[in-house]
Amino acid sequence: MRRVKNKWKYKASVLCGTAAFSSFLIYSATIGEHGLSAQKEQELRIAILNAQLRDMLEERAMIEKKVQLLRPQSLDPDMLDERARDMLNMTHPNDVVLQR
Repeated sequence: MRRVKNKWKYKASVLCGTAAFSSFLIYSATIGEHGLSAQKEQELRIAILNAQLRDMLEERAMIEKKVQLLRPQSLDPDMLDERARDMLNMTHPNDVVLQR
C-alpha cells in the first residue's frame, strides 16, 4: 500500500514539474526576450532603420553628384559662380535674385 502512495506522489510531482516547465517554455516563446512579441518589435525596428538607410543613401548620392560637379575635370562655371555668390552673399547690381 505504501508503495502505491509513493508511486502516485512520484507521478504527481513529475506531472507538476513537467507542467511548470511547459508553462515556462510557453511564456518564453510568447513574451520572453526572444519571443514573438520581441520578434515583432525587431521587425518594426528593422523597417524603420531600412527607411533611414534609404534616405541616407539618397542624400549621399545627391552629395556625391554635387562633389563630382566641383571636381576640376568637370567643373561647371555656372555652379562655381552660384556657390561663390551664395557663400559670399554678394550679387552683381544687374542680377535678379529669386528667393526660394
